[in-house]
Amino acid sequence: MTRQEKIASYEKQIAQIKERKKKEAQKQRKDERTQRTKRLIDRGAILESLIEGAATLTKDQIHTLLTKTISTDTAQRILSEMREQNVTAQAEKESTTSTAANTTANPKPAEPTGQNAAPQGVKPAEQTPQNAAQATPKPNTTPPQHHKPTHKNNGNPAAEHNQQHHNKHGGGTGQNG
Repeated sequence: MTRQEKIASYEKQIAQIKERKKKEAQKQRKDERTQRTKRLIDRGAILESLIEGAATLTKDQIHTLLTKTISTDTAQRILSEMREQNVTAQAEKESTTSTAANTTANPKPAEPTGQNAAPQGVKPAEQTPQNAAQATPKPNTTPPQHHKPTHKNNGNPAAEHNQQHHNKHGGGTGQNG
């Protein structure tokens, strides 16, 4: 093979690798959009299940309700505690992942769960995912009203909305997006 042919071969390989990189980036963006859509639907369904008549409120009314609710000292304290728990849980997850990759002769014993878990008021650095729920005060909310499902979406408002959107936009082919 001549040098000119080698150069042409390398250029072809570079083009192929660039194309694979482009396709992987597209897949990653699609996966991120899918995850975001699922997250938004799930959270919207939670909102509608907790607020009686939420489906009748406008976007601006929901925005006002959440803005005023979240701006309270209690909500800010709860959010701060949740964020701290997430940081702690993420650090523990990363620590567990790195420990699993570098197994040792004396592995760390499992954290206690249930009644043996750390009591309320544990410092965030000592908090584990198992006892995190105990340390976080729960907001005083009324349980959602459960209605008998009257359609195939089992009474899930978000699923019903998705089905309506799917039907409206010519769904059924499964080839959207």
